[in-house]
Amino acid sequence: MKPSQEKVTLNIGGVRYKTYVDTLRALPGTKLCRLTEPQACGTFDYDPIAREFFFDRDAAVFDEVLNYYRTRRLHCPALICRSVLEEELAYWELRNVTLAPCCSRRLTAAEERQGACDLWDHEEKQHEGQDLGVWRGGGRADWRTRWQPKIWSSWKTPVPA
Repeated sequence: MKPSQEKVTLNIGGVRYKTYVDTLRALPGTKLCRLTEPQACGTFDYDPIAREFFFDRDAAVFDEVLNYYRTRRLHCPALICRSVLEEELAYWELRNVTLAPCCSRRLTAAEERQGACDLWDHEEKQHEGQDLGVWRGGGRADWRTRWQPKIWSSWKTPVPA
């Protein structure tokens, strides 16, 4: 069998992936690249009967990790936050990886929305049990006057190209 056609099977959280050894060797110094070394079967969780390596990790994120080895473009699954993605990249020993612009914009927008929600939750907890018009040291404040600037400041207007 030609070395470029040699395959390896990875079981990631119960999902099996089969890829070329050369694909894993594309990024030297990473955990997946070390799977191609002769001592890998003794170093990692290898099942000789199934002939596969097992990793108890998130398969949805691993799809993108393996795709990065193939394309050098990192994307992030829709329901995964930046911190989970960064944790997985660290586990697989992928350093200095830049997220594709499409996913970077989506995650940044999601973080900004979450920040606005966190602000709202904090304010609600701070004034829990009070009437909306009684905030600010017992004085009456119009709800719109109080919240409109905070809501508007959390929105970003796209700049025309």
